[in-house]
Amino acid sequence: MKKTLKVENKNITIYYDKIYTENKLPIIILNTFEEDGQEIWNKTKELTHKEYVLVSISNIDWNREMSPWYMDKLFKGEENYAGKADEYIEILAEKIIPDISKEIGNLVHKDISKYIIAGYSLAGLFAIYSLYKTNIFSSAISCSGSLWYPNFIEYIKENELKIHPNKIYFSLGNRESKTKNELMSKVEEKTKIAERFYNKGNIETVYEENEGNHFQDVDLRIAKGIVWVLEEKSMSQVIEIIVDNKKYQIEWALSEHFGELKGMKFMLNKMAADQIVTINNLSETAKILLSAVAGAVIQHLIDKNCNIDSVFENGYFVIK
Repeated sequence: MKKTLKVENKNITIYYDKIYTENKLPIIILNTFEEDGQEIWNKTKELTHKEYVLVSISNIDWNREMSPWYMDKLFKGEENYAGKADEYIEILAEKIIPDISKEIGNLVHKDISKYIIAGYSLAGLFAIYSLYKTNIFSSAISCSGSLWYPNFIEYIKENELKIHPNKIYFSLGNRESKTKNELMSKVEEKTKIAERFYNKGNIETVYEENEGNHFQDVDLRIAKGIVWVLEEKSMSQVIEIIVDNKKYQIEWALSEHFGELKGMKFMLNKMAADQIVTINNLSETAKILLSAVAGAVIQHLIDKNCNIDSVFENGYFVIK
């Protein structure tokens, strides 16, 4: 079911179920370039039974209201990035969310447990930036977020969050950094830096890599982010292993030191003890954990009857 309304010249669409069993519901606030909430709502329903309400906001002055500070336009035909995100965050927090909260209460007759901010592309950048400007959002979803934006990584490291979020979801397509634009080519590097930074700050995070470029499977990518944020915290760490282009997987008891290893690719032919100790930017505890994980990975592959030569020629693992 859905209900449309207009608040502060923004087009609002609320997607909700006719019947809910939970007494309190999480609300996903999704800033969109175009109103595309229906497909996202449908896809989340295919992926999870978790109950929630989706609020899609459109008619946004994209380059103006989603950008944190001024930047010249990157391409012909587009507008400069005016850097007016602060103004929109104020409207969102003080006008839009109070109005839609009343509307949701009238529609579903349930209390609200939390608000989660979500967005794609520049709105993914905005989702992270908003955590430094308001304490309304308990988690954030940044899908293919524009974390290439100049000085943004410096900003998140040098400024304090208004709220310590429970979870932050990051995802990118595996071809998004393959661009001739120098700024945008850094998006994968910058996104991984941001994910590791927040993870080390005791925030549950994930970096998920999808197939394709920036414009592929947009609705599905956002849906996957919503599902991850709505799920309960996992008590295990997934380790993905690749040998001869075949995927294997093991799980390990969750440890805070995995935050130092997340998103990194470890070649199995470089996991000898004397090689691990030379890895820069890892604590001694993380190195010990890495050595133990590498041993478990190799043993798992042996148990799976993998060709041992292939294991050490091209085998690697990634902490997901």
